[in-house]
Amino acid sequence: QKLFKENLIILDKPDIYFTIDPIFNFSTGKDFSDTTNNTMYQNTRGLMIKGYFGKRVSFYTSFLENQARFPDYVSKFIANKDVVPGSGRVKTINNGAYDFSMATAYITWNATKFMRIKFGTDKDFLGNGYRSILLSDNAFNYPHLKFDFWFAKRKFKYTLNYALLQNLNRLPKGETPESLFERKTGIFHYLSYKPINNLEFGVFNGVVMPLDPLGESTSYYVNYFMPIIFWNSIVNSDNNSFVQKAGFNFSWFFTKNWNFYFQADYGLNDRPSGFMAGFKTWDLFTRNLNFTLEYSKVGKENLNVDTIRTYSHYNQSLAHPLGSGFEELFFQVDYTLKNFLWKLKYQYSKREFLDAVYWGFLNKSDLDNLTDLSAPYATAQSLNFEFQYLFNQKTNMNIALGYTGRTSGMNNIFGETNYFYLAFRTSLRNVYTDF
Repeated sequence: QKLFKENLIILDKPDIYFTIDPIFNFSTGKDFSDTTNNTMYQNTRGLMIKGYFGKRVSFYTSFLENQARFPDYVSKFIANKDVVPGSGRVKTINNGAYDFSMATAYITWNATKFMRIKFGTDKDFLGNGYRSILLSDNAFNYPHLKFDFWFAKRKFKYTLNYALLQNLNRLPKGETPESLFERKTGIFHYLSYKPINNLEFGVFNGVVMPLDPLGESTSYYVNYFMPIIFWNSIVNSDNNSFVQKAGFNFSWFFTKNWNFYFQADYGLNDRPSGFMAGFKTWDLFTRNLNFTLEYSKVGKENLNVDTIRTYSHYNQSLAHPLGSGFEELFFQVDYTLKNFLWKLKYQYSKREFLDAVYWGFLNKSDLDNLTDLSAPYATAQSLNFEFQYLFNQKTNMNIALGYTGRTSGMNNIFGETNYFYLAFRTSLRNVYTDF
């Protein structure tokens, strides 16, 4: 009963309810294109506690400790950016493996029927697709204070999200024993309108600005706290130390099981513009057969700027994992029959060389080895097939057998992955390694 249907520990009282569950990922695999002949693995152990106090306050906390050895293309990204995709800093251990951890904790207060407040360390995601070019859960967790307001019979929703971000670049030493990392603040505003339940229009404004805790190079801006969408972009339109996004989000369920969605990012302060379009369908031809198709394109970044002036956190993009200078086609099909799940994912991307190097997908040394500079693009495509058996829906505990095939190329440089794996895990968060 505990294994297949329930949480491990449950406390259920009139004014308090919480559950405690283990989080884990024990996996092993083999990349048959890897000449080192190393075994890939992941050893994740953790704990998750969630619940609520009364009718208005809920909470969530979890902690994960990990050791892992990844396929070569993921290890190259880690070496370039000093982080595991979606997680934090790493410590190298034996034979190309890494040690890393992750903590999440937040509390949510439903203050009224029309206002909700969330405070803690977590991620956020805006959109209906697999990717988002406005704000996604691609990067590491960050501290934030988030407000949601509803108006006009909940047809309008306004979100304010104040975040503390950082780059993994050290500042000059100050009074602290160890140099601090470059700090940034982020403010994300989203105003949406739903004239009917199946149709949503929204406008988005994201601003990231440097924050120097030593007070030597930047001042703190009172405008940061202004709860008016586009305010910071207007009053700081000529401030090149700000990274700004102005975007549009659209979703339309034109039938019960078909959803078309679209996002646009209008470049501000010489930043690249882009768009994403896709659709999802559920119960296609038969029950529990689902399909997603998505296309994204973002222009190349002006990379002749300080690294602190990027829409990023912990050296990873706050929006699409590929960052900038790319086109991507993605599709996914999955089918569920009782406790069995089959899933197929495919991704193809074309990337500007300099953007791919900046965002960690290519090494700087790769550019020195190019034989043909007339075709300034790198390409990559990945295919993942996975078969799962679900043990427990409460924790999404499953056993999975899968394959990831990936090829990449740029002129005379090629890469290949043929990775087979077996995993016993609780799949509770998104991790994007299809880049």
